[in-house]
Amino acid sequence: MWDSTLYVILMLISVAFASYASYDSERERNARGALGIILLASLVVPITNFAQSFSSELVYSDEYGYEDAVSPVLQQSVEDGIRRAVASNFLLSESNVSVECIGFSKDNLKSEKIKIILSGRALFADATAIENYVTDMDLGCCETEVVFEKSD
Repeated sequence: MWDSTLYVILMLISVAFASYASYDSERERNARGALGIILLASLVVPITNFAQSFSSELVYSDEYGYEDAVSPVLQQSVEDGIRRAVASNFLLSESNVSVECIGFSKDNLKSEKIKIILSGRALFADATAIENYVTDMDLGCCETEVVFEKSD
C-alpha cells in the first residue's frame, strides 16, 4: 500500500517538475497533453497491482452453504418453468397447474419424476398429452394427477 502511494507521489512530483522545466508558451498545450498521458500511464501500474493483489486474496469457501442454498432455488425455478410452459402450451391458467420435481439433481437439472397436479378448469386438459410434452423436455419422467377441489 505504502509503495503504491509513494510511487504515485513521486510520479506527480516528476510530472510537475517536467512541466516546469519544459515550459514553453508556444508548445504549452502539447507539453501538457504529453505529460498527462505519461501521468495516466504511470497511474495504471499501482491500480493493476492493487486489483491483482485484491483478487488473489479472494478465496472461495463453502462455509456459508452456498451449494445447499442453490439447490432449492434452482429446483423451484425449474418447477415454475415447467408450470408456465404447460399452462402456456395447453392454454391453462397457471393457478390450476402445480409441478413437483421429485429426486431433483442440480448437476444435470433432471428429476427422477415430475409430478403435475391439475385442478380447477385444468381437469379437462389432456393429461396424456401433458405427460408426453413434459417427458419430451428431457427433464425426467412425467406423471399427471387430477385433483378435484371442493369450492365454497
